Amino acid sequence: MTAATIGISAVIYHSALAFSLVTYAGAVYLLYLAYKSFTEKESSLNLVTKYSLNYRSLYKKEIIKNL
Repeated sequence: MTAATIGISAVIYHSALAFSLVTYAGAVYLLYLAYKSFTEKESSLNLVTKYSLNYRSLYKKEIIKNL
């Protein structure tokens, strides 16, 4: 799989057309995702928290996690 990935990367690196196609395809995909998220009727994101957050303990956990 790595050899295939390196081969595809080499083709995209040497071909300006292939690079442009991949770039534009990525941009179109991101625009599609944005459109889909704005037109969706119900939000799956629940912003109401059931408990209060203790920011000091969250900060400590993240500092330890990043070490």
